[in-house]
Amino acid sequence: MARATLLDIQARWVVGDLLPIITVTINDANGNAVDLTGMTAKFYMIEDGQTTAKIAYGTMTVLNQTTNKGQCTYSWTGTDTDTPGTFMCRVRLGATSFEHTDPFFIAIVGASQHPLRSQ
Repeated sequence: MARATLLDIQARWVVGDLLPIITVTINDANGNAVDLTGMTAKFYMIEDGQTTAKIAYGTMTVLNQTTNKGQCTYSWTGTDTDTPGTFMCRVRLGATSFEHTDPFFIAIVGASQHPLRSQ
C-alpha cells in the first residue's frame, strides 16, 4: 500500500475555507515518490466515527510527474469544509485497477479554534 503525505504543513482548515488546496505526495514503502503518470487519483474523506463519506472520491489533479513526482492535488468545493471535525482521508490511485493509500488525518475547526484567527 502506498503512503500519502500532506505536502503542505497545514493539516487544519477553518470551517468554510476552500484554500489552500490539498497537495499530497504519494510514496512507496521505501519513502520514494511514486510516478503517477497515466494514473487517476480520487480523494476520499470521512469524519471520524461516521459511516457516510463527506467526500466520496472527488477528482484530484495529478501534477506534472517530471517536476512534481508523486504529487496530486484536491481543490475544495462547495460544502467540503462546512462541518467541523477530524476527518480520515485516503487517495485512490490507479489506471486499470485501484489501490488506496494509507489514511492521513485533517481537522476542520471553527475560527475560534484556529490560532491565527482567534486573536
